[in-house]
Amino acid sequence: VMNALRGWLRNLSLDHPVLTAGVCVVGCVGAAVGVVAWYTERRRAHIREEQVTLARSKGIHLAHTRLGRTRYELRGPDAGPLVVFVHGAVTHSEVWEPMAQRLCDEDNVGALTFDMFGRGLSDPVPRGLAANDVLFAAQLSELLHRVLGAEPHGTSKLTLVGHSLGAAVAAGFARRHPNLVEKLVLVSPVGMGSDHCGHWTLRIPVLGTLLACWLGTMYVHKWTQSELPVSGDSMNSNAHAREVVYDSLAWQEEHTIDYMRSLRKTLREFPRDLTETYRELGTRDLPVLMIWGTADALTPLEDARLFQEAMPQAKLLTVEGAGHYVMLQREATVSKAIATFVKGEETH
Repeated sequence: VMNALRGWLRNLSLDHPVLTAGVCVVGCVGAAVGVVAWYTERRRAHIREEQVTLARSKGIHLAHTRLGRTRYELRGPDAGPLVVFVHGAVTHSEVWEPMAQRLCDEDNVGALTFDMFGRGLSDPVPRGLAANDVLFAAQLSELLHRVLGAEPHGTSKLTLVGHSLGAAVAAGFARRHPNLVEKLVLVSPVGMGSDHCGHWTLRIPVLGTLLACWLGTMYVHKWTQSELPVSGDSMNSNAHAREVVYDSLAWQEEHTIDYMRSLRKTLREFPRDLTETYRELGTRDLPVLMIWGTADALTPLEDARLFQEAMPQAKLLTVEGAGHYVMLQREATVSKAIATFVKGEETH
């Protein structure tokens, strides 16, 4: 590129220095863009190869569907209740792994965890598609069909458990597939009330891109640090939750293709108001359990009132002192509540 540019410049008249300088600038910018694009594609290909190698070495399952590749783990009995866990915007499926294993070991309940597009070992958010509840619900639908076939799990329906943005995805899936979903668990859900998302600056065009590129996951770390302060009565549980979330962020920045791009797209394009979705679920005979930490700064407990107004059948379980990552801070409490709910017992 540069040799061709030099040859062209030799033929330019020296009477046009501004034109000459402009051509130099355009040529340099074009060359730089080409180098960046080449490097980006090489890095994507390298990460994809690493992901396949990692999946094979650790026995991780990768499902190939029409929308793209999805990482998943299915554990527990072949028949009976099946709980599908949906993670939030920032993390990936491994935040649910300990609880999924606990339900299998202690309660004989099947569990399915998966990485949403742009997280973990799944493909990036498909180009040309919005990173919204419709996309992630379609991803889950294709995954269920690919992994479980026509029947969801033996003769039983599914219990969906979603955290934060994943709760909104679970609600959207339940709205679109009422024949598959028997029960719904919403943990620190979003989609009603004020916009409490701590990543709001990432939604701003240009500025959001620059912040994400310059600061990387350090930007999200700062928000997580404010949500999970290592002080007070919850010091130990907060420290554990922060470690899990930080590890998830660091791992994805290194091993997930286009992680920050997918995160920016999700935070910009995911609907902030899903009132109609929750209201429609409120008209159905669908058992709903909401689990909320009383110290949640991202989705305050006050928002629970709006959700209960939309879904009068929803039961609310509050966990004293827990924050937005209540399932990490109080794993035993949340796991027991989910198991009790799935089995149809009374939840207190």
